Amino acid sequence: SPGPHPLGVSFAPDDQTNYSGAAKTVSITVLYSTAVGHGFLQPINTPPQVESVFKIGSTIPVKFQLFLADGVTPMSTALATIQVNKVSSGVPSGVNETVTSTVPNQGINFRYDPTSQQYIFNLGTKGWTAGSYQITALLDDGGQITVVIGVR
Repeated sequence: SPGPHPLGVSFAPDDQTNYSGAAKTVSITVLYSTAVGHGFLQPINTPPQVESVFKIGSTIPVKFQLFLADGVTPMSTALATIQVNKVSSGVPSGVNETVTSTVPNQGINFRYDPTSQQYIFNLGTKGWTAGSYQITALLDDGGQITVVIGVR
């Protein structure tokens, strides 16, 4: 499973007269697979697509999938939190995404939907001002998924 794990090896020689034994333990960190699905899903465009632009006051379904290191097995027990930072002001141009009227989530934690095998956070934009915002999903394996969107 993802996260830190001890990895150990030991050597016990057959000829203990001429050779000494040895042992070593190190910590390795197993990460989620970045080969498949390690990015935000629609309705958020990711590079090289044009930046998504949403209407202020709408709710943005922020979604992604995670897989174990094999790149096939969906990971359903990860812990992820969302972080949003405004990176520029002004009215962005680009794709106008469909307005979603879903009720925004409270707090900062993603929930897992077993039907779609996706992590979902309904991000409310009420009270935001026009500009570009960086959305980051902070993953419990130490990784993150980041994208910049616009609102106007």
